[in-house]
Amino acid sequence: MRLRSRTLFVIGHGDRLSSKAVAVLAPAHRYGNDPVAREPGSSGGRACRCRLASGVVAYDVFVADCPARTTLELVAGTWSVIAVVALDSGPARYGELHERIGGISKKMLTKTLRKLEANGLVERRVLHGAPRGVEYRLTPLGRTLREPVRGLSRWAEEHADELLAAREGGAAAADA
Repeated sequence: MRLRSRTLFVIGHGDRLSSKAVAVLAPAHRYGNDPVAREPGSSGGRACRCRLASGVVAYDVFVADCPARTTLELVAGTWSVIAVVALDSGPARYGELHERIGGISKKMLTKTLRKLEANGLVERRVLHGAPRGVEYRLTPLGRTLREPVRGLSRWAEEHADELLAAREGGAAAADA
């Protein structure tokens, strides 16, 4: 029997989010006979959630309607990544964020911050002193994103020249 490795995002014990991924070996020809109990899913019989023997619930990002995939869409967007990096150093007023994040419109910054707030990653606090305003900060859940997002940002900065060169080489080849 041929086995394939499946990477699953794991929701940890209780309400704590685990940053570790678990590889589960599943038979390549029969998805349902792996060593975990699969919960019914709506994606062609493939279940998004499974409960490991330890009681930990794991999500499979390869299933179309999996909550882990929508979470990746939320946190992997360009403006979400940049907003989290901007808030990494501490709370910031809306105007400070808009000034710090070059190229973002006020509408897009508002939309991004509202999306992050609605998903529990950013907290919005109204300031009643003088001058009045709004301050944003990362929630405890949002702070768990700091390291992965910092790493992604650092990688993008370190490899920008290589990516630009590859793009230019691809554009030149397409023009020829």
